[in-house]
Amino acid sequence: MNKRKRNPRRSIVDVRTECGPYGQAMVSVHYCVLECGHIVVGYPDTRDGKKACPECGKEAKRCTWTYDETHCSWDTSCGEKFILEDGGPHENRIRFCHGCGKPVEVAVE
Repeated sequence: MNKRKRNPRRSIVDVRTECGPYGQAMVSVHYCVLECGHIVVGYPDTRDGKKACPECGKEAKRCTWTYDETHCSWDTSCGEKFILEDGGPHENRIRFCHGCGKPVEVAVE
């Protein structure tokens, strides 16, 4: 049975309130600015002054490969390094990372 990954709790740095339309009425919307820099919709209703951050809890769905011209190699977001003799990952038909198994995404620079 897989254990559910929880969103990490971050300290609330600031609370912002803005008015926004909701149908024909205007309502106030509360935003919490967390210590990680992400903004979460909702009032800070916790006793410990922390709120779960869904952005920090997301796991990357793809492995990003970046070309390193200095070493003529490909660095991956999972921490691996690959040297391809000719072409990039797509030209060599590499669809999944050999390090983590996630689909490969080439970084555009």
